[in-house]
Amino acid sequence: PSLDEYGSETGGQGSKAERQPRRERNFWKERLHEDIGVGRRKLNQTELLATLRGRLQVVDSPRRAIRVFISSTFTDTAGERNLLLHDVFPYLDEYARKHGYLFQGSEMRWGIREYAAKENMTSDMCLQEIRACQDSVGVNFVLLSTQKYGYQPLPRRIDQTIFDRVLEFTDSNEKLALSRHYCLDVNSLEPEYVLEMSHLSQQEWSKMESVLREILKTCSLRAWPDLDICD
Repeated sequence: PSLDEYGSETGGQGSKAERQPRRERNFWKERLHEDIGVGRRKLNQTELLATLRGRLQVVDSPRRAIRVFISSTFTDTAGERNLLLHDVFPYLDEYARKHGYLFQGSEMRWGIREYAAKENMTSDMCLQEIRACQDSVGVNFVLLSTQKYGYQPLPRRIDQTIFDRVLEFTDSNEKLALSRHYCLDVNSLEPEYVLEMSHLSQQEWSKMESVLREILKTCSLRAWPDLDICD
């Protein structure tokens, strides 16, 4: 098929098709109604009764969720992400349901609450969501790569041995800055330093993040001169 038959945005029929829901464009409409030989398996009498009684473990039900994590910088891929969210995902959801699957697109632009960001949990939440997607079937991760360099979060947890080693190569001001924002947690299975919740304004914290990131990188290079640490 030509690009226009796919509903391309490159002019001609593509521009007209782009204004229609994907399920109504000729190429995708045909894919939606084709039979690929996969469907829902009907429960037998024993499984049906077990389900009604709440004994779901009796039912031999393979994984039926297709969960895809979309990874990219946000501001320069807003158009692509909006197209996925409003056009592609609804189509894939309908297509998956037709064949007995559940499709979920993981969109993290609205998945990080303010409290989580203040608690420096953004990276942890993203990794948790990626692991959830990996537990589904099929493709589970899509990267939209552009020329913009993404946000570099500070490590939320640092092993005590590593952190203490870094402190040995700090001056008094650098040690004070790290000590103000990283607190030793001796209750974890392995003692570690945890990045504390910031009470600074967003602008002030952004500047402090840059300072702490540079201290960690510089002092790590002092502690492990042969270590390859990129910017």
